[in-house]
Amino acid sequence: MTDLSVRAVALQREHLDPGAFKQVLEDVLQPAVRCTLVAVALNLYEHRVPGYTQKRAIFDQDGLHTSALSSIPNIASRSNQPSLSSVFCLLLLSHTWAIAENFKKIPIQWCLLARIIFDNCEKGDEETSLYSREFARRTDIGLSLQESALFLVNNYMHIRPHSYESNIPPPYISDEEWHSSSHSSDLEQVHIPGPHTFFALFQPFINIVKRVAQEPGIGSPPWIEVIEQLEDYFFQFPERLLKFNKISHLYQFEAMIWLHGLFIVLYSTRDFINLLKKTTYLEVNRFNHLFEHSLLLGEIIPHLLSTNPHLESLTSTTIYLLCISSAIHCLALRQFIFQSDFAHISPPAKLITSTQAHIELLRALEDTYKRCDLQIIREFLHMLSTCLRAATRGSRTGVGNLSCEKLYLYRWTGAGTGMVQMREKDADLEWDYAELPSDKIWDGSTGLETELVVAILQMCEPAQRLCRSGFFDLSIMIPM
Repeated sequence: MTDLSVRAVALQREHLDPGAFKQVLEDVLQPAVRCTLVAVALNLYEHRVPGYTQKRAIFDQDGLHTSALSSIPNIASRSNQPSLSSVFCLLLLSHTWAIAENFKKIPIQWCLLARIIFDNCEKGDEETSLYSREFARRTDIGLSLQESALFLVNNYMHIRPHSYESNIPPPYISDEEWHSSSHSSDLEQVHIPGPHTFFALFQPFINIVKRVAQEPGIGSPPWIEVIEQLEDYFFQFPERLLKFNKISHLYQFEAMIWLHGLFIVLYSTRDFINLLKKTTYLEVNRFNHLFEHSLLLGEIIPHLLSTNPHLESLTSTTIYLLCISSAIHCLALRQFIFQSDFAHISPPAKLITSTQAHIELLRALEDTYKRCDLQIIREFLHMLSTCLRAATRGSRTGVGNLSCEKLYLYRWTGAGTGMVQMREKDADLEWDYAELPSDKIWDGSTGLETELVVAILQMCEPAQRLCRSGFFDLSIMIPM
């Protein structure tokens, strides 16, 4: 998203007279935009600046936030004319710091204000340049995607993302032209976005994410509809991106993670506590689907890390879905820890490898990602590492110390604020289990371990695989 304003300026310079271009430059690269872009860049690329400390970066970013917001006319009440540049600034700020602990609900407020301003903007008529209209179109897509993400990740249910099923216009300018340095003079042609570009890959998720966040009941018509939409998304996925080693952009791997992560949520819940504690999700047919998509998500992780080890611009939705998948791996390992048979069965190599991939990504987030509350990352890292160690050693050592004492601050029920930590007194009100959050998360066997261990072993058998490894895949052959 960060190149939207820069590209708009570069493109319009070639087609506007000097006076009109000067006005575009003033509109698109106003002080608020400049401050916003620098603040985002300092956060994303801090590691690229020699000698630049995190403390200094946070200080500079805070000052830039203040400067950006104070420069937006709609906030400072210096103008009654809504500006797309204001929308763009607020969108970038909301997207970048959506799950930052020190911002709490502010990113939601930024997004809400951006939508109000956008809805009151003049989108342009036939006399408006195609580049201005394309800038508005892409800003609208980005804003709607952010609304859906806040709905899913931050549990902000008051946002009702706009439906794009029929309203979105076709591109005025192709992705190739938007991102290239030479531009076609034929401005009347209808453009089809390249299937591998960011907007082509993520625009379909706007409605899908919203529907998944509503957690439709399994087997209900809304649930079946969104399952079919996700399957259609896979079958329309660009063929050139199906092989992992052919991918060069982080967002292309993120699209794959979103697909499998959203399947996991559809078969379970958005709420970590309920997922880890309720045996409902351990019913074998249901767990097969959860484990299948979690394994497939795990196959993506090593390639994502090799493409961008600093995880620059990783979205809050991706981090949330990684945590959901980590919870599924904890449940899978739990079956080997608490299996009731006398003869210990070790976890299959496939499960171990996938768990290690999740751990590696969580560690990378802990080390390099500065835009979210790291407590939840550390908690899943600790839980996953403890479960893996116990399952492979055939010992329950350490598992008895696992609790919900920290995780219970992150809820998707009632007044829960999702990936942003709640106040303890609010979290206490949402807690509806007999035991305390500080008690053991699992109290022995559920009686389902034997059946689930067999299912997990079968799922991890190479012969069960429908597609060769190294490829983006929709499913593994589920054991009958």
